[in-house]
Amino acid sequence: MLLDNKTKTEDNDYFKVFDFIKNYTQQGGLDLVTGYFSVNALALLNDEVNGAEKFRMILGNLMQDDSQVNKIIDLLNGDAGIDNTLALSTAARKAVDFLEQEKVLVKNIQKNFCHAKTYIYTDKDSIRNFHIIGSSNLTDAGLGIKESSNVELNTAATGNNNDYKELKNWFKHQWEKVAQDKIELPDKDKTKVPVKGHIIELIKNLFKEYTPHDLYFKVLYELFKEDLLSLTSDAEFKREIEHLEQTEIYKILFPYQQKGALSLIKMLQKYNGAILADAVGLGKTWTALAVMKYFENKGYTVVLFCPKKLRQNWEQYKSGSGSRFERDEIEYLVRNHTDLQDERLSSDYYSDFPLSKIQRKQKVLFVIDESHNLRNDKSSRYKFLVDNVLLPEETSREVKVLHLSATPINNKFVDIRNQFKLMTKGADNGFEKSELAVGSLESIFRTAQKDFNDWSEHDNKKIADFISKLPQKFFDLTDALIVARTRKLIEVEFGEMNFPKKAEPINEYITPANFGDLKSFDDILKALRVNLTAYRPSEYIKDLKVESVLDNPKQREKFLVKMMYILLMKRLESSWFSFKSTVENILAHHENALNKVNEFIEKKIDTAIEDDFSDETEDELEDSVSENDNSNQQEVPPITLGKKNPVPLSSITNIDIFKKHLEGDIAKLKVLQSNLSIFATDFANGKAEDEKLNKLIEHIKAKQKESPNKKVLIFTVFRDTAEYLYRELSKRKIANLAYVSGSISETYDGYSGVKFEEILERFAPYTKLYNEKDWTELYENNLTDEFREGDKWKVPFEKWLQLIKDSDSKTQKKIANPIDVLIATDCLSEGQNLQDCDTVVNYDIHWNPVRLIQRMGRIDRIGSPNATIKGINFWPGKNYEDYLRLKKRVEERMALMSVVGTEMQEITEDFKKIIEDNPLLPKQAEKMLSQLQITWDDIEDGDETVGLNDLSLEQFRQELFEFFKQDEEFFKRMPNGVFTGFQFRTSKKWETMPDCIVAVLGYPRKPDESLNHIYQEIHLLHQPFTDDKKTETMILKNNQEILSLLRNHKMEHRIVPPNIDKGDKQVLGKLSAALGTWVKSQTTPVAVKEIQNLFVGDTTPKNILPEQKKLEDKFRSENFDLINWFIISNK
Repeated sequence: MLLDNKTKTEDNDYFKVFDFIKNYTQQGGLDLVTGYFSVNALALLNDEVNGAEKFRMILGNLMQDDSQVNKIIDLLNGDAGIDNTLALSTAARKAVDFLEQEKVLVKNIQKNFCHAKTYIYTDKDSIRNFHIIGSSNLTDAGLGIKESSNVELNTAATGNNNDYKELKNWFKHQWEKVAQDKIELPDKDKTKVPVKGHIIELIKNLFKEYTPHDLYFKVLYELFKEDLLSLTSDAEFKREIEHLEQTEIYKILFPYQQKGALSLIKMLQKYNGAILADAVGLGKTWTALAVMKYFENKGYTVVLFCPKKLRQNWEQYKSGSGSRFERDEIEYLVRNHTDLQDERLSSDYYSDFPLSKIQRKQKVLFVIDESHNLRNDKSSRYKFLVDNVLLPEETSREVKVLHLSATPINNKFVDIRNQFKLMTKGADNGFEKSELAVGSLESIFRTAQKDFNDWSEHDNKKIADFISKLPQKFFDLTDALIVARTRKLIEVEFGEMNFPKKAEPINEYITPANFGDLKSFDDILKALRVNLTAYRPSEYIKDLKVESVLDNPKQREKFLVKMMYILLMKRLESSWFSFKSTVENILAHHENALNKVNEFIEKKIDTAIEDDFSDETEDELEDSVSENDNSNQQEVPPITLGKKNPVPLSSITNIDIFKKHLEGDIAKLKVLQSNLSIFATDFANGKAEDEKLNKLIEHIKAKQKESPNKKVLIFTVFRDTAEYLYRELSKRKIANLAYVSGSISETYDGYSGVKFEEILERFAPYTKLYNEKDWTELYENNLTDEFREGDKWKVPFEKWLQLIKDSDSKTQKKIANPIDVLIATDCLSEGQNLQDCDTVVNYDIHWNPVRLIQRMGRIDRIGSPNATIKGINFWPGKNYEDYLRLKKRVEERMALMSVVGTEMQEITEDFKKIIEDNPLLPKQAEKMLSQLQITWDDIEDGDETVGLNDLSLEQFRQELFEFFKQDEEFFKRMPNGVFTGFQFRTSKKWETMPDCIVAVLGYPRKPDESLNHIYQEIHLLHQPFTDDKKTETMILKNNQEILSLLRNHKMEHRIVPPNIDKGDKQVLGKLSAALGTWVKSQTTPVAVKEIQNLFVGDTTPKNILPEQKKLEDKFRSENFDLINWFIISNK
């Protein structure tokens, strides 16, 4: 009789192997030899043929040497499909029950390859004897208990014929002479253990009660296995990293920074680009330096572009600067963002390494600090960077781009798109031929922008609602190119490296007022009813010819006036001194313009009206452009403020009106200037008080009296405010004082110059000297090995101070002459560690709330010597509501200014629309500022603030890498098919959750008896299994949210409803139906994505398997394996 598990004929009642065994087995003995066996097969023996008096089993291939225990267990699992896996623990228990019987004997053939498959039954009545010989293992497929693509063929016969007798003798020989009752384990001691007991222990893993913690890391492993193995098994990469690991910069990094650096390196190698967008205080600068050193070692020229004000932050780490990393000899070029124009990168400015030399380099890593400032792909700087620096036409040139960017996203997702485009040298389809297979960045981001705009309109919005709308291809793109971790994650995962505690913010509300006759803020605004005519001469040219929108001088001038007005308001909020200085400069510019106009009218001398901004003012205006670009439009014509646009007076057709408006502005500016001068005189003579200055002094004195830590760091946006504070605090005997700006710095004891590193060393010796300098030589000459831990020196700060006092007079001089109160512009708000200090004062509220967080981040850092830190905020208003009212008044004034020469006083509907479209503070910034009154926490990663970290799974990868490093064997022990559960705990993020299942599915299904199957797709899903249709709105639809849910509950106790633990068929059926519903639901979105690709030029399907050609055929439950699962319950 032939048994092939498929073909039924009229001549045979049984065509499946197990049906034959079940029918003929009575109370005799069953001997069998099999290469593989499955848990389900053993469970069936237990349920259906356990009446036999004895079972003897010889096992073959399964027990070959293999240290991967989980692979063996997965093979035991047999059918890993959804229904089977849901019932796996029940089957495993039955299999153990079967094996633990004394009548079941097990041996194995370990040293030789056993390919035999036979089943021999011996009954007391020999006529009932039977044998089966052929291809069928003791597995689901071999026995025919599941449909399989396997082609099986066996012969079966009953009775006591010669074939039966020969098989009996053959089995006896194998049992007695070849097979062993002990198995040799693949450990170093080659331990031998009983075969049956070993198998029982393996199978018990399938119904072991795993914790949510166990399964959480198993899920991470399945999702990121490929990334993990690329870091741990790539021999060449490991060799290259070994060189990096020996550098000082790499050694000093915290583990999360090291993981970030390695991920960035992998991204840059694979996609030629990456974004590092860690939250403030997590050390982006040093992480980037490690990446730069790696590529320098590989022969790349490294060029860094940064804002001009931050240049010194980067210069200090270059080889020859005496930093802690001097031994690494990190070589790189530093250039300013403002150099990306005209001839700024030529030999006239950089004779040692001009642009022409950079262009000739064939391997270049470009690092762009504050890359969000280069987010407009229509701007001249962006185009210059692409066309003249990245050189897209040089296809053989290896160019990689690393962005260092702010975490929160502005209103426009196109900003991120344009940073991605720099990685592809400006090409919209630059990722088309990569694994990401993105045909058009513009198209995929256009869809994301629309979803973002819709989401932004909701009052009670949550990030999860927005991210759930993103197509998977978008998420794949951002996840592949972004490393972004939040402070909260680092605090949770690296608890031993906690940040200092932050006291609640101290808020001071002081309205700018009482300048001469200008008694209130509204009086000042009324005095500022100027149109800044001298900055908008093109408005007075009739029939002006405009070649393009981008070259429209009227648009540029209108935008410039808006930025000038914002600058005036910022300076007014900062200090009366800064405001007065700006008013006088604007007045001088208008008077100069009027003089030129009069000369032209009287003497026909044709000169030009042009901008005459200082470099500092240009930088401030550029900052305003960057930080106040709040339009919701996807594309905004760029305005290049730095470009000179002289307008000849002869081209002005309405010269008389131009003159009249100039005279009107001058008259108003003189009134304003006169009142400010009166106040300045009275202030100098002690007849007027600066209430804001007095309050600052009060805080400094109180702090230094009450605290042993005398350090205070005062931030202001403007250099002239810093100079004013320095001068006034000096007069009031505030000791040990200094100020730092991008252009000039001074100290109380006579230093004045551009460089400020020594000032910072005197202000923060613990951080800038003890922590950041290389003291190896000092230690080797003066200390014994008792201060070493391995190859690192561990010298206490107090011991270091004593060494310095005894051995280093130059450094001792810095320590003996401290700076206690440091006034700084935002040139220190990034890239600096000043942890000696425990108090930051925001003397002016920067309109970009992230800048305030960055300021606080100078002292709010891992490893701070201070247990608690605090921040003091000065707000220009009687309270926060008054502050917003003032902002509203400024918006109205700016709307009225949009019409040249207007004297309108009323806000019409048209002007209301202008105000709506041009807010000074977008809703997101307004909410962040509001929160800053109460707390410094969660500003960057709140529920309503979308950040780059929300578009990346890097934090989960690195959590896995850290766990893997500590316990690699964990993943070798953990089989597929197991499950756990927990009780849902309400949180700020999720208030409610239905009874649901979280599952990991693998596609395509594992072939029968496959030992090394690799899934081409891994899907993580969240699906309710209740009958309530309302639960559909509570489904988590993206990996970010599902993993966050699992992480939030990973330390919970295992809680699984008893009916699921016991394998209740009805409830398992519900779970199976829920998973089936999810699988079926994937057909529509995938079909939509395929169709969308046709409209973005992605007409050639990539990496598409035959099953994918018909999506309905692919997305069927029977095509997926259930790898692991969680039950989440409310009870």
